[in-house]
Amino acid sequence: MKKTVKKSRKDWVVKIVAVNEGLAREDNMRLKLQELDSLDEYRLAAQQRLECYQSRIPKAYDKKVKVQSYQVGHMVLDVIRPIHMRAMNAKLMPKWDRPYLIQEPYPSVAYLMTQVKNVGPINDRYLKRYYP
Repeated sequence: MKKTVKKSRKDWVVKIVAVNEGLAREDNMRLKLQELDSLDEYRLAAQQRLECYQSRIPKAYDKKVKVQSYQVGHMVLDVIRPIHMRAMNAKLMPKWDRPYLIQEPYPSVAYLMTQVKNVGPINDRYLKRYYP
């Protein structure tokens, strides 16, 4: 066996397995190909598990999402964007701006608020309901 391994170190694992099991090189290669063919079954099973998992992800996400809708007159807090926080010490700054009144809801998820200067509609993901 040492002579077999010393000739070429590239495929020594294949040769040792073949020698240990008493197989010829061709028989060993045939068995390896059969093992590779059986991988298709494992791949198919893995693909099915993946599809099952991917179908469950949206359901789990939809359970946790809370639908926000604000009406005219509701008071909301506006998030302070990180761009404005860099100038100041962001660690000690509040994360939400003062309460605003909803002036006009848009058909999408945007709202126009009163007392906001030079700002158009704001997306609802940047708003949070304010309870006085």
